[in-house]
Amino acid sequence: MPALLARLMINLAVPVLVYVLLRPHVHSDITALIAGAAVPTACTASVLLWRRRLAGDLLMNTFGIARKIRHVLLDAPGIGS
Repeated sequence: MPALLARLMINLAVPVLVYVLLRPHVHSDITALIAGAAVPTACTASVLLWRRRLAGDLLMNTFGIARKIRHVLLDAPGIGS
């Protein structure tokens, strides 16, 4: 039961909290939503990596998605953008 509560906190409460806290400080809702969604995404990816169930192709795609998210959040030009 404690593991279920921890997962619910990570997947529900933390993204909402990140969005609410970040929204006044960024210039769009999308940026705050992406930052909030990054929390459960990173948690899931870390569990998959820890259990070694993440294939190489998926890992490379995840890296590409993370690079694009960084580009959106920081408004920094990336390679190939």
